Amino acid sequence: MRRNLVQIERVGCYNCGSVRNTPYDTENGFQLVKCSSCGLVYLSPRPSQSEITAATKTGQHRGDDLIDTTGMFSDAAIPRYLDILKDFFPKRMEQTASWLDIGCGHGEFITSIERYFGGKVSAKGCEPNKSKIASANRHGLDVTYFDLSSHDREYDIVSALNVFSHLPDPIETLRDWGQLIRPGGLLFLETGHSSHLKPVDHHKPYYVPDHLSFANRGIVESILAKIGFRVCKTKIYRHSVFLPLSWKATLREGGKLVLRRPNRFREMFPKQPKRDMFILARRENF
Repeated sequence: MRRNLVQIERVGCYNCGSVRNTPYDTENGFQLVKCSSCGLVYLSPRPSQSEITAATKTGQHRGDDLIDTTGMFSDAAIPRYLDILKDFFPKRMEQTASWLDIGCGHGEFITSIERYFGGKVSAKGCEPNKSKIASANRHGLDVTYFDLSSHDREYDIVSALNVFSHLPDPIETLRDWGQLIRPGGLLFLETGHSSHLKPVDHHKPYYVPDHLSFANRGIVESILAKIGFRVCKTKIYRHSVFLPLSWKATLREGGKLVLRRPNRFREMFPKQPKRDMFILARRENF
């Protein structure tokens, strides 16, 4: 389905408000631009809000090619999430806490939360994609969809992993989500640390128009401070698109290179492999 059937709109930078930008890269019939003021990389023109909402529910994003991001539950993601939880919550929980995971997908992170904290955390997920909800429910997880803007419950911790880059206006959305966090509670985010990279060094595909923007540590931490959060900890991990570094993988891919067989040896050594950013922040605007 061609991009000219997609309703589009031209936008400025949501971070600093500037409309000055320079071309950054193209993919799937869309143009990525870089803000001339703050360096945010974003899609403009991009699909209209109605297009974005519909695609979020179905997992199907229209461009020159139709991409489906629904996927399936991945057991392989859980060990990594458990390691990350240990990095950010080394002391576990002493008291029972409530946790909402927004955009939880198939529920791998909720599964990891339950395994790591045991009965100390009551975790639930909010997910707009019906297929992902059904998948999470089959794994015994408390996942459904509800209107976050009218949700009247507060949580000790709210997380949103790989959600920031899909939001048309992350600043306003995170400000609204902050109202779901009890005073002094925590926000746990995952997004990319990549807008400072040159296009040739950026990991691809961009998966546009599913992804609407690409930020970095400075941009996201400044946004959180602006809307009343104090950053407690930021850690940037090796991006999952790159093969993990190990002697076994190095020897395997290096051997293929020597034998002139298809290999991923050079992919193992990108210029800046650490691009997967997690941020833990405390709500202080109360």
